[in-house]
Amino acid sequence: AFTSAGTKLTIDDAGLATFSNGIAFQSATTGSGTGTGYTLDAYEEGTWTPTQGSFTTWTSPVFTATYVKIGKLVQVNCFQTSGTIDPGGIQKTIGGFPFAVANRASCALTNDGPTLAATALIYPGSIMYVKENIGSQTAFVFSAVYLTA
Repeated sequence: AFTSAGTKLTIDDAGLATFSNGIAFQSATTGSGTGTGYTLDAYEEGTWTPTQGSFTTWTSPVFTATYVKIGKLVQVNCFQTSGTIDPGGIQKTIGGFPFAVANRASCALTNDGPTLAATALIYPGSIMYVKENIGSQTAFVFSAVYLTA
């Protein structure tokens, strides 16, 4: 293992590097020698729970819903493994995203067939609007990427 007093980098015997304050990047400059720097200081993985929003039917759905957050970038995945959901029309919502949504993002969703596909928009307020009527689902699946505030 390598650790040095005053150094913010540790490398363990397996080669895993740990940065105590994140990784700083300096933006490209145009001869002035200055630029805006950025620090990658957040990485997180976890699970989240989709919420009903305005879906008409939400009968005991069970989801495998995961996320990865790197800085402000969030990727969510969701797969319904049992129960039944049905929007009961168009422009219906699902909530519960793991981090606040900063800007609109789009995604596609389908059943696990895949015999049905639809589009959706993710809005600030952490709500996904399903554009088309996807009908009754027991295997709803989607993946999306958005920016958090």
